[in-house]
Amino acid sequence: MRIQVSEHGRRVVDLRVEDHVTPIVELTRLYKLRKAYDLATQGDDYFAAKEFEKAFQAYNAALAIVPENDELIFWRGAMLMQSGREAEALADIQRAVSMNPRWLALLGRIQEEHFPGARKILEQVQ
Repeated sequence: MRIQVSEHGRRVVDLRVEDHVTPIVELTRLYKLRKAYDLATQGDDYFAAKEFEKAFQAYNAALAIVPENDELIFWRGAMLMQSGREAEALADIQRAVSMNPRWLALLGRIQEEHFPGARKILEQVQ
């Protein structure tokens, strides 16, 4: 893997997998995960700028790379809820919770300012 260097000269990615049973497979998995999270970060930036369709496109692209990533599914659901797409949000949150029930605990604890509608979703998921 090529090492990326930030504008400050620091390494952005430096993976070592030589001790893994299947290092090439693991390196590929980690690289895909990194690409997906880079796209999700772009989605978060678009969402903060209220460019909702670009945000969803970025998250959808990320999930095309790692379709079974419950964290990205959950946070896409949060964005859908905040943009008024409640039915789609509920579907994503239910899917994330079915993959990882610990998301229920977060829904119960997260402050409404960080995830407007979290309590409403929690009532429907439980």
